[in-house]
Amino acid sequence: MSAIWDYYTAAWKCLILNWRILFLLYMFSLGLAFLAIGPFSNLMDYVYGDSLVLGDMTSRFDYSAIADMINHYGDGVQLSISTVFSFVVIYFLWSVFYTGGLIELSMHKNTRSSTIVFWKGGAEYFFRYLRLSVYMMVIVAIILSLIFIFFTKDGLNPLHLKSEDFLIFRFKVLVIVAVVVFFMTSIFRDIAKVIIRDMSHIPFILSSNVKALAQTFTWRYVALSLFNLLFLGLGFLLYILLKTFMSSTWLVLILSQIFLIYRLAYRFVRLASFNYQYRAVKAVLPLHNQSSPDRA
Repeated sequence: MSAIWDYYTAAWKCLILNWRILFLLYMFSLGLAFLAIGPFSNLMDYVYGDSLVLGDMTSRFDYSAIADMINHYGDGVQLSISTVFSFVVIYFLWSVFYTGGLIELSMHKNTRSSTIVFWKGGAEYFFRYLRLSVYMMVIVAIILSLIFIFFTKDGLNPLHLKSEDFLIFRFKVLVIVAVVVFFMTSIFRDIAKVIIRDMSHIPFILSSNVKALAQTFTWRYVALSLFNLLFLGLGFLLYILLKTFMSSTWLVLILSQIFLIYRLAYRFVRLASFNYQYRAVKAVLPLHNQSSPDRA
């Protein structure tokens, strides 16, 4: 446990030394969000102007107002939705890019790196991490499909069901299974990112993925992942607690932005801690293999 704490604190130290990158990620995410919702925001201002409808929507969802806007300004709504989806693709590509940059930054432990290191890592490993992301989306789609097939294998028609108790029980079991599976999948994803960087001399990522899969179920990576999730959960609980005591909309907005920065920090710290643990284990394994014949 002390080693896990050392990896985690070392990751936070690396993040603090490179705080400018965190600010860059936040500003880029904020800029994309404004550009994505800009057309819809302008449409809302054009339709409702200074009326009280916009103020009411901040506290409750007004279906009739939204339906009326869709009926009269359908083309504008469709354009706004298309813009949002296009920026989702852009953000996905950006997240793939900056993952490579974060991994590269974490390689420079205990040093303040220039932003050139970040851009270099993002560009160098972009296509490898893009392939990994596509593979992960396929895996997630397969898992969700299997869960849905198993849940609906006896049908969902209430006229054909004697009792819904077995459906409720099946749903609870599948939720637990899904949480465990996606938890292990996230561990595999982050280990694979670290190993792909370590085996960057190999053009294909299959061998890196196989190596990552072999280490996914080891206790050290499961414990480190739980450790990271613990602090993410504590941050989320603090966010919810502070939010309940705030009545000002502006304070809630500022608090939500602080939590966004914390989630970006969590992503860096998680990747960096996985990187440090992988390198520590890699450094120990050769010594272990050399000592094995002597013990035999």
